[in-house]
Amino acid sequence: MGSIQAGYKHIGDATFVLAIEFAGYMDDDVPRINSSLTKYITFGFAGNGIVMSVTNAGAVYQCDARAQSNRTIDDSNSRVPHNFQTHGITVEDHLSKNLKGSLQFALNRALKEQITDKTLDATDTVEINFPPNPN
Repeated sequence: MGSIQAGYKHIGDATFVLAIEFAGYMDDDVPRINSSLTKYITFGFAGNGIVMSVTNAGAVYQCDARAQSNRTIDDSNSRVPHNFQTHGITVEDHLSKNLKGSLQFALNRALKEQITDKTLDATDTVEINFPPNPN
């Protein structure tokens, strides 16, 4: 395991980076990754870290991980002893509504900026759709 080879005593002591890249096809049907939209999240494995089991379907990995920024508040003395609840917009609103702050809005704004700064002559429009709720 890389973390052990790097000198960490346990996988839970190491920090890992998850890169989320957004890719799409331009008008020339060539796939491209828009590096300006790439997000990096630092995380570490917690608890049992990684548990692997082998079945007839192949290897199955179960991982217990948390954002690295949460490690500083992991001490039980720093936890809030009350149940706080928040109410807000839905996952659909966060992702697909054309509201400022949604993923769809951010992606379309980035594409428009590429037209404005003459990086591209034309772009597509991103539309994230959710199926209707059957309930």
